[in-house]
Amino acid sequence: MIVLIPQSKQETAEIRKWMANRKDHVFCLRAAEGSSAELHQLGPRLEACREPINAVSTSSDPIARTISNFAPTPFELNGQR
Repeated sequence: MIVLIPQSKQETAEIRKWMANRKDHVFCLRAAEGSSAELHQLGPRLEACREPINAVSTSSDPIARTISNFAPTPFELNGQR
């Protein structure tokens, strides 16, 4: 766990601004020279993680139900429904 503790009002403001601009972002910790470490920003969680969805007809997610192979998605082809 890394904890940022501001030492002044200016640092408090800087940390709050930094956090506000990175809400729900994902970071990666990498070893750096010597015994130090670097924290790299990967981006917003939705973009960085690209978590899979379970596309089944019984899913609680309406988008997943729509793209499942049993979704009620009628269509018309050559005038026939």
